[in-house]
Amino acid sequence: MSEMIRIAKDELSNLQERTTRLAQEKSCLQIINHMMMKLSETPGLENTIENMLRAVLDTIGGTNLIVYAINRDIYYADVFGRAKKVEAIDDPQVNAVLQKRAAMEYEHDFSNTLMNTPEFTRAWTWVVPLVVGSDIVGVIKMENLHMDMRELRAYLPAFFNYAAVILKNEMLRQSTLKRAYDELSKSNEVLEKEIIEHKRAEMALIGEREFSRSLLESMADGVVACDAEGSLTLFNRTARQWHGMDPRKLPPEEWAKHYDLYRSDGVTPLLTEEIPLARAFKGEIVVDAGMAIVVKGRTARFILANGSVIRDESGRKIGAVVVMRDVTELRRVEEKLRRANEELEKRVIERTAELHKANEDLQLELEERKRIEARLLVTQFSVDRSADIIFWIRPDGSYSYWNRAACELLGYSDDDFLHLKTCDLNPEHTGVAWQEHWEELRRCRFLRFETLLTGKDGRRIPVEITANHVEFNEKEYNCAYVRDITGRRRAEEALKKSEERFRRLAENARDVIYRMSLPDGRYEYMSPAAAELSGYAPEEFYASPQLIRKIIPPDWHGYFEEQWSGLLQGDMPPTYEFPIIHKSGEIRWINQRNILIRDEGGSIIAIEGIITDISERKRVEDELHKLNDELEQRVKERTAELQQKNAELGKMNKLFVGRELRMKELKEKIKELEGGKA
Repeated sequence: MSEMIRIAKDELSNLQERTTRLAQEKSCLQIINHMMMKLSETPGLENTIENMLRAVLDTIGGTNLIVYAINRDIYYADVFGRAKKVEAIDDPQVNAVLQKRAAMEYEHDFSNTLMNTPEFTRAWTWVVPLVVGSDIVGVIKMENLHMDMRELRAYLPAFFNYAAVILKNEMLRQSTLKRAYDELSKSNEVLEKEIIEHKRAEMALIGEREFSRSLLESMADGVVACDAEGSLTLFNRTARQWHGMDPRKLPPEEWAKHYDLYRSDGVTPLLTEEIPLARAFKGEIVVDAGMAIVVKGRTARFILANGSVIRDESGRKIGAVVVMRDVTELRRVEEKLRRANEELEKRVIERTAELHKANEDLQLELEERKRIEARLLVTQFSVDRSADIIFWIRPDGSYSYWNRAACELLGYSDDDFLHLKTCDLNPEHTGVAWQEHWEELRRCRFLRFETLLTGKDGRRIPVEITANHVEFNEKEYNCAYVRDITGRRRAEEALKKSEERFRRLAENARDVIYRMSLPDGRYEYMSPAAAELSGYAPEEFYASPQLIRKIIPPDWHGYFEEQWSGLLQGDMPPTYEFPIIHKSGEIRWINQRNILIRDEGGSIIAIEGIITDISERKRVEDELHKLNDELEQRVKERTAELQQKNAELGKMNKLFVGRELRMKELKEKIKELEGGKA
């Protein structure tokens, strides 16, 4: 005789209840699956709406079903065949659902169902939004249901989500190519702005807020990043889903093959130098780079990537980041729904086994929460001690969070901030002005502006505010970073005054002050004195870099080209002197004193100098040369005259000397004669 199995009565009752519950769940899943299959029988927007009405009517019932399809226009359809375009929705129940973005149930008297069944005394009307992502594409209203469908409530969202996607697809199929192109252009502009804003915010928050990873995990866009060595360090949730794996430390040469990266055609593998993250890592700013992720066994996913290198405050490269926007969302949603249907069937079978693992999973979850709490403590410490002020502001202007820097700069205590609002610190944000500012932040998601904040002592402190719209736990916040720019304002004012002094000096100087960029030879600045010196206004020099060659006399062109060639090689004398042709045709001489300007690498980038009109000096020098020449000629003529006079005097001197000798001889003879007579 076979051994009899004894089961406790309570345990048997629990097993029976469990079996009944699993049977009910399977029945509900089969109903939902049948409704989904019926919804996709015939393509086309009108057919889809009719199938939706018929599927709900045949399965759930009711006296009337109404569908509002919401695209750019609003379309109305019901089970009685009425279909029309309406300007607005005048049904208060439907408008309430649109406002709350959630399904609503209304209970009322059963007499509205037009049925005389005594078993029922109450009826219900359901109004459910059809949502795809953040868009409401329609609303379905089911009137006078004669049974409480609460047993199906847990499973109907899958049908309505699927119906929303199908309805959205049909709406998109009826859109014209021009409309789709315009919407895509607008979407790309929004995407570019979002990526730029995200990149700026991310660069400002590096090393300050570790919990930004939780925000990345919640993004619909894929985000990947690498460190300073080029090793992959971050795949957010979306990226892991797209690639089907976590990041591995691989060299960039293996990224394309390992992560199934292809060009936009979905066929040609990406070269290493074409991978957006590799390009960003090399310093390139990547904007809307198209590529495809073709994971083996999956449909190709086409994306647009935007990215850049990441640097710390000192300018040192610490990695690169790329943000990827999926442009095949509709096909991805359909694929997920098909997989979800299969998984639901499997989960009915696997649920019992999963219950045995619940305790182990719970323990792992508790450990993970402890690790997350530890990371959050580190993040909180960093934020509290940030040099910049950090505020979390509620929509009514009150402060949810402030760090230590806020108290130190503004002079308020923690107790003060509990009662302060933004209008107390910034009088510009009062009443309507604050609401307009909040609406603009909600629309743009990111704002950066300068303003004055009032400290507790009445000081007006200039600051730069970077505001970010954040939704957290279904609440809105303004996460604002406030930087004291008092020093920068002072520096800007000093620089402005210095520039004004230099401009007054340059514009009133008689000499010409100039700056020319090299090697293109374009004038970047020419003082007004150029018009008096050359006859040409500074604007004419800006418009024609070759004007300087035009005003140099032809016989000086060789000199100019020789000096220009030497200048480009860095060989420049301290001064140049050469003539120019005034616009009136007059020849004028100039003296040009120069300084070469080099960049940080030592390359020549410009020449600066002062040009003086030395025409008068040259005229005086020419007159002096003429006078010197005349004087030398007169000296030569006078010397010749003197030499002639000297020759004549020599002759006369010789004549006189001969006469004196003869006179002496005569005197001696006379004496001799006189002595002989005696």
